[in-house]
Amino acid sequence: MKKTKILVNLEKTRYKVKMIGRPTFAVAGVLRKLATRLDRDKSVTRISIGMKDCEGMDSTIMGMLATLALKVRSREGESKVQNPGKNKQLLNGLGLGKLFQYVDEPEGEEGSWHELQTGSAPPAPPVQENAETILDAHKKLMETHEDNVGKFRNVVDMLEKELDK
Repeated sequence: MKKTKILVNLEKTRYKVKMIGRPTFAVAGVLRKLATRLDRDKSVTRISIGMKDCEGMDSTIMGMLATLALKVRSREGESKVQNPGKNKQLLNGLGLGKLFQYVDEPEGEEGSWHELQTGSAPPAPPVQENAETILDAHKKLMETHEDNVGKFRNVVDMLEKELDK
């Protein structure tokens, strides 16, 4: 298994993200922070997610990708997934295909790439922050596709109860 990494490169009006390994909820907070940066940087109207080296992902990561795509869409921008491979089936399984254009093309090495997260076992984010990220991701999945409501209602209910304590 490849070491999990999420890399980002800001190229004028586009965020380029590379996902390497098998990102899970444990590293989803970095995508949440990228979404916050996207809120501040209104000039970004495109996002591309490179998945050539992505071996899979969990629903929290997919919810964060949906969040990024919807922010770009609200600016009438475009979101694409490069070289999705088997990840296309995962994304489509949660109804996210309508948010992304799938393309098979080089992901590019040029530019200044910054690592947002490394390691197969990164330092754990604070429990509260991690729970909020997982909650936000699953709410976004439920908003994105009605079939996801039944899939994730219990997760959302449980997290909301935990966060209300």
